[in-house]
Amino acid sequence: MSGLMSIRPHDLKPTGFIHAEVDGAKYVKAATIIQKAWRKYAEKMLPLALFEKSKKYMDVNFDVTKLSRAPAGKTQVYLPKDLPIVLKLSGSPQNKQRFEQMQQAREILKKNHYQHLVIPKARINGEWIIESRLSIAEHELKKVIGFYKENTAFFTEAVKEFTGFLCQGEFTDFVSYSNSVMEMGFRFAGVGRYDNVTLLSIENGIGKIGLIDLEHFTPGTQSINYFESCLSAICLFPYHFQEIVEEVSKYCPSLMSDGENKERLEKCRDDALGRFRDFYEVHLAFIQEKQITMDNPLKMVEISDDRRLVITDKILSRVREEHQKERGPLQNCLGASSEDTLKLLQDNCSKILDSVLDFLSQSIKEKIVLEGNVSSDRELLDYRTLFVRCDGQSLDGMNRGIYDILCPIIAATDKNSSIKKNKDFSEQLKQMLIPVKMADVIVDCIFQQLLEGREIAYYHPGSGIGGHERRIIEF
Repeated sequence: MSGLMSIRPHDLKPTGFIHAEVDGAKYVKAATIIQKAWRKYAEKMLPLALFEKSKKYMDVNFDVTKLSRAPAGKTQVYLPKDLPIVLKLSGSPQNKQRFEQMQQAREILKKNHYQHLVIPKARINGEWIIESRLSIAEHELKKVIGFYKENTAFFTEAVKEFTGFLCQGEFTDFVSYSNSVMEMGFRFAGVGRYDNVTLLSIENGIGKIGLIDLEHFTPGTQSINYFESCLSAICLFPYHFQEIVEEVSKYCPSLMSDGENKERLEKCRDDALGRFRDFYEVHLAFIQEKQITMDNPLKMVEISDDRRLVITDKILSRVREEHQKERGPLQNCLGASSEDTLKLLQDNCSKILDSVLDFLSQSIKEKIVLEGNVSSDRELLDYRTLFVRCDGQSLDGMNRGIYDILCPIIAATDKNSSIKKNKDFSEQLKQMLIPVKMADVIVDCIFQQLLEGREIAYYHPGSGIGGHERRIIEF
């Protein structure tokens, strides 16, 4: 006690206050660092106000069946009308992984000072990823090709940056090499997946590319195949072949010194341009020749009486050929009195042709109702392009109309009468499928003839597996 009493007031030092002042300065400095880091992180994330609004939207009467859904891709992607967001049902923990991949990709963009590549801002909500919706210029393949062709110069810097991005990480799933109708005849170039790598609307004369699906992206150069990266970029952007090659050569100087590599890259370019030609330029030339414009989008090329006779003869020859085959789905399809059945078919061929043409016209009307009036040449071409099932089993669309015409004809055959008395169910089923398969054969025959007579611009009979068989008709 005496020791304490001996301490004089002026001996006391405010050391506690000094420590508090020092600690406070450290705290402020640490807080500043954290705030800066958070601001940088938050810049990459969906704005909090929009995120909260989106969560509330998803919590109240959320029904995905009422939302517009993106047509391509394995992940379910929905587009709410009232909010500028995209909802991706990735599941957990896959959504966290995808979010992290987006952040890793951003680091590459930041490191290289890329200004023409855009990654959506995002946040996670349960099993969903909520992303900001980018201003995508076009969605349908034909419209994308037209937009790219018309605005090539605006995207030069963006394509160079995208190519550089490919050389700094492994990125796949934006080119398709599957056995689909789009690849037929172009074996060196896959089809660009513009639903994953998108062209954004041009703003102030600047074109940008949106990286909206980075599920198959891994940063780092350890496993990069520079040649394959170059091929993939060319598939998407063949008009920028030289810029792509020059950019990849910065990372792989020996790229074009290998004669085999050089030849294959050039073939890839030629195939990609060939697909653009067949799928866009040929169609554009056709509608210009036939004077089909935005003001008369429903116009069909008139088919003369002489041409109708030629098409009828081709249909009859094709059906007779199928009937006479030793085996096949239409073997003996005309019954015992084949010529009588062919006469009935002949009398209805003009009606069948009109049914096909009506279907084409109706398809344009439906697009106008859904998407609005035609406002550009590329939109007109898209409206006048059809992808139609061709598996020989479907009865939707134009095949249904032809089927309804064929059923009474097939029912009148002697073959059909005998089958009805037969108790073999498989034989009865085979007979029931005859008008279905015959409709498919006749549709193919009609479009082959319309193409030959220049009444349509392009026709591909189709390919594919697993119920995805599709014909392409441009008219």
